[in-house]
Amino acid sequence: WMADFAEWMPVDDAVLASGEDPALVHNRYPVLWQQANREALEEAGVQDDAIVFVRSGHLGSQAQAQVVWAGDQRTSFDDDDGLPTVLPIGIGLSAVGFPFVTHDVAGYQSTTNDPTDQELFFRWASLGAFSPVMRTHHGTHAQVNVQWFTNAETVAHFKRQAELHVRLFPYLRKLADDAVAPGGLPLWVPLPLLYPDDDVWAIKDEVLLGPSLLVAPVVMRGAVSREVTYPSGRWVPFLVEGAAVTGPVTVTVEAPLDALPVFVPAGGIVPLLATPVQTLVAGVDGVTDLDDTEGDRTVFVALGADGAFREASGAGYALSGTGTTALDATISGDGVVTGEGFTLTLTGHPAGRTTALIFR
Repeated sequence: WMADFAEWMPVDDAVLASGEDPALVHNRYPVLWQQANREALEEAGVQDDAIVFVRSGHLGSQAQAQVVWAGDQRTSFDDDDGLPTVLPIGIGLSAVGFPFVTHDVAGYQSTTNDPTDQELFFRWASLGAFSPVMRTHHGTHAQVNVQWFTNAETVAHFKRQAELHVRLFPYLRKLADDAVAPGGLPLWVPLPLLYPDDDVWAIKDEVLLGPSLLVAPVVMRGAVSREVTYPSGRWVPFLVEGAAVTGPVTVTVEAPLDALPVFVPAGGIVPLLATPVQTLVAGVDGVTDLDDTEGDRTVFVALGADGAFREASGAGYALSGTGTTALDATISGDGVVTGEGFTLTLTGHPAGRTTALIFR
């Protein structure tokens, strides 16, 4: 559930049962609120089956809050509280230790501005696909907001983005496991955490989803291109054709309405489900579910440097060599694929798994 509020504990004429000064408790109140929600889950015995979303926080919330969402953004492209604020909020939360952050796809608040239109919905849903948690919200003006079900175009676009998000499960699951381990990175990684020597410290409209996906959403109305700042190294477009770029450099890239610029650094390995499952809940009769996520794979490999990735199941990928000649290949179970100047070794995979490899 969404555990709203906790930001506004009154301090004037307020009397606390503890006898403490409300002004001194004010900042601690979000932590107490989140602790109460967590205890409620545990006392009900559903801590493994339920998630609490919170939107407030203070020092200590990191240990209590499961997921933090960016609040009730306006259904707009405005930079005060619209789509452009999502990444700065997510970057800030990630930098101070919240690994799981999210936002309302297409915004929420329409009281002081127009409702969600189709362009805003498309852009926001595309960002949702590359967020740690992808979720929609009806908004304050649900009857007039463009939603995923508004027309055939919105259904098709949301379906593409939702299926892509689910296909990223092998990658995201491992990122989630690593995020809660000692020294782990958040799922949305601020660029300076991995590229501290590059001029990326002021960037607030790009973020890494894990170490291998550079996400550069379009957050300006009417834009069909945007500048992308690439950190050092070789970067290739993810799952689409396009030339590699060598950073550090800033380049203007095309960004049509139905696409979002995403790039993979040399050595980056991103495993995906070959086909999306219909739910990530386990044991659901009649549909493909979590139990079906150990099937076939499509794996995107960015060439030009050594790299490695190991799924939560133990299935591993190890890339060696600096060759950059593109190659498509297929392998069953474990084995080795060799290209011009590089080798990829697969270990720990089920014998019946077919893995389609995309080397770029």
